[in-house]
Amino acid sequence: MQKGQFMLTYWYMYMWMGNYYAGTNKLPTNATIINSKIREITGDPAAHGHVFSNWMKMQMHMVELMYGLTDKLTVMGMVQYTDKEMRMFHHDGKTDHASRGLGDIILSADYLIAQGGGNSLIVGMGVSLPTGKINKTHVHIIHDEEVPLREYSMQLGSGTYDLLPSLTYTYTYGKLGAGLQANATIRTGRNKEGYRFGHAFGAAG
Repeated sequence: MQKGQFMLTYWYMYMWMGNYYAGTNKLPTNATIINSKIREITGDPAAHGHVFSNWMKMQMHMVELMYGLTDKLTVMGMVQYTDKEMRMFHHDGKTDHASRGLGDIILSADYLIAQGGGNSLIVGMGVSLPTGKINKTHVHIIHDEEVPLREYSMQLGSGTYDLLPSLTYTYTYGKLGAGLQANATIRTGRNKEGYRFGHAFGAAG
């Protein structure tokens, strides 16, 4: 971006996951059948589960603000609001549990290190702040009391300060353009619950 320019962007993401499979065969949501598959796969005749997830859906709202400090340096901030819901089933019946709220806030900067002949190279560095809660609770399906959510995927953040480096190459020719980006998420330490997510490495074109 050029100096003094700013851009405000809203992103929306929806994801739904459901069903159980043994290989490519869909299984009914029946605890007896699923437990028999668990014992078959593990080879342990005592292996079993008590509560199973039937489906999960997630909605994420993201607001991003970018501002050009100079013609080469752009800063960005992103705020996320996440709404997650999971359906669980047990032999005593089904229940839903959900978590919603503010996710991790991302702050980053991109710097144009080279440009010419339609080519440009941009290096970026960001940090994800652990503003999303990782100790959400729900009402227990059997004992009807408030207990911690055990699923990492149902929490709203990572609970750690995460580094977000990136390297982007773009090429323009007239009205045509192309780009490649390598990026990563580097976790630092463990969160207050005693765990951390794994590092992530990605590429986009």
